[in-house]
Amino acid sequence: MRRIFSRPFSRKQLTELVGRRLSLFRRERGWDRPLLATKLEIPISWIEEYERGLRLPPTYTLCRLAHVLGISVGSLADEAPPEPPLVNEELIALLRRLEELPLEDRRAVAALLDSLIGGLERLRTPRR
Repeated sequence: MRRIFSRPFSRKQLTELVGRRLSLFRRERGWDRPLLATKLEIPISWIEEYERGLRLPPTYTLCRLAHVLGISVGSLADEAPPEPPLVNEELIALLRRLEELPLEDRRAVAALLDSLIGGLERLRTPRR
C-alpha cells in the first residue's frame, strides 16, 4: 500500500489514478497519444497502457511525462481537488453538445466564448 495525502492506495489504484490524470493532462493540451509518445520517444502502446491503468510508468518516465506536460510529478499521482458541481441545466446541456463537436470546432467555440466573456467583464469593470 502507498499513501498519498494520507489516503492508502494499492498499486492497482495508483496505476489507474496516474492513468486517468495522464489522460486528463494530455487531453487538456489537445494532444493525441501519438504526439505525446513522439515527444517522449516511447511507443504509443505504452501511453495507451498507462492511460488505461494497465501499467505504471517507471520513475524516469514519470519525470519525463511531467516535464513534457509542464506539470509536477506529484500532479500525476494527486487527485484533483473537488470542484463545485455545475447546476445550471441549460449550460450543462450546451457543454454536452460542445463535447460532441470535433476538436477544432471545440477550440473555436472556446475562443469565441473566452472573447465574449472577457468583453462582458471589461464592460462591467468600473473605469477610473
